[in-house]
Amino acid sequence: MAAFIYPDSGSTDGGQLNNDSYEVADLFDEGFTSAADTADGTLSNLGVAYASAEPPSAGFPMTITLEFDAAVDIEAFHLWNITHPSATGPRQRGVKDFSLTFYDGTGGSGNQIGPAYNGTAVIGPDPGETISSQTFSFASSYNGVRSVEFQVISNQLEDSSEWVGLRELGFEVIPEPSSVLLTGAAGLCLLLRRRR
Repeated sequence: MAAFIYPDSGSTDGGQLNNDSYEVADLFDEGFTSAADTADGTLSNLGVAYASAEPPSAGFPMTITLEFDAAVDIEAFHLWNITHPSATGPRQRGVKDFSLTFYDGTGGSGNQIGPAYNGTAVIGPDPGETISSQTFSFASSYNGVRSVEFQVISNQLEDSSEWVGLRELGFEVIPEPSSVLLTGAAGLCLLLRRRR
């Protein structure tokens, strides 16, 4: 059974909006445990979302490099697009077209695993509304991944002079066989204990 995880760290060539607290680390800080979790759209984005410089420091496409401390097998990507408590502008600067490229080394190094995945995200919810995830499932899993280059090709405005942002992201991974066996063994022990 697949499990939701966050990357362990990340970096970007996109900079930060107004050099303020819109950090890459804010993309995996909500404490979500599944793609069914939702983000509070009534909160200010400051300190809870990532927003690039305006325009992104290295331009579009902008790259966010996501790292895992140990190799993982990934079968889906989850994205919570940005909104704002009261203004419509930020949601128009959410992620639209993107690609994901998977590597067996850190920092987008080593061998590329499989073909790049290309996706298109829909605009975030209206101001103040709950933010649900958008899930992008892969035709087959990417195995042995240590890093992912998440390349943002455009924002919802398709305006390369503007910033781009998003609220949260995560991945669906296939647990290692040993952890599946341990979970199964624990469940069997509980079942046997209840029968006594």
